[in-house]
Amino acid sequence: MGSSGPAIVVRGLRKRYGNVWALRGISLSVNRGAVFSVLGPNGAGKTTLLRAISGMLRVPARTVTVMGVDAGLDRRRVKRLVGYVPETGFLFPELSVERNLALAARLRGAGGVREAVRRAARQFGLEAVLGRPYGSLSKGLRRRADLAAGLIHDPEVVVLDEPTSGLDIVSVSQLRDLIRLLAERGKTVVLATHNIQEAVEISDKIALLRGGELAALGSPGEVAKRLGVTSEIVALLSSVPQQLVNELSRHGKLRVVGKRIYLRTADPLGAIATLRSMAERLGVEVRSLGVREAAWEDVFLRLGARGGEGCPCSCGGG
Repeated sequence: MGSSGPAIVVRGLRKRYGNVWALRGISLSVNRGAVFSVLGPNGAGKTTLLRAISGMLRVPARTVTVMGVDAGLDRRRVKRLVGYVPETGFLFPELSVERNLALAARLRGAGGVREAVRRAARQFGLEAVLGRPYGSLSKGLRRRADLAAGLIHDPEVVVLDEPTSGLDIVSVSQLRDLIRLLAERGKTVVLATHNIQEAVEISDKIALLRGGELAALGSPGEVAKRLGVTSEIVALLSSVPQQLVNELSRHGKLRVVGKRIYLRTADPLGAIATLRSMAERLGVEVRSLGVREAAWEDVFLRLGARGGEGCPCSCGGG
């Protein structure tokens, strides 16, 4: 996960469809090599934001910049920099998977069409169905073909709208690995998803949208802290020295019962790292360790129920 300057900058972006505002002055930035997830109820503005970043939507100059290119002035160049995969299928049902991928490679400016098709088919497990019509595939295989077509030109920025829709558990796991791999290679990944826990686990930064406004923006730990989302760490230790108690208390609300500790925290990964390093330093054995997951779904439901209320945190997005 890298950060050599912003890959995406959005400044006061507003978008209206008739009398309905889809986005109400969104401002944010995403570093290069980061995984950025956009979360929110239906109608929150997620897809509109992704389409603006991808050059699929006309935006005013100086409101959206991708890899230094102003999307309001040069949409064509932004489209070449971005690999956009919408939530619904966008390939031709009557054409074979191979012909669809070849067409996508030509349209997106991928060099060496045949090699690009072979590489994409191998990466997404489509080699056995290259000759079949796209429309005859199962929903999961069609989703894989969508992803292969969207990323066939090796873009700098990858934008995925509900990428796990229709995928089985194995394919979801493979997609998660692909997202991590893309980020490790310096690609910037932006995704809209309803799967909150998954987004929290793989993202460097998340944005919660409600009614076209930012309800929260920051790292998963920062957003969890602002919105009162906590996990509980439960550990059984060989002993509980005061120095360990003092250090862990900095991560949240700590309760000690005998040799068992209960820690409520918005930053479980950081707290576990502290626990392990301090335990090793003090010669304390960690006999068991577990985490009771944060109730992100409850926060998500509260955001959806609040309608047009103001921003509940100090992120500047309300």
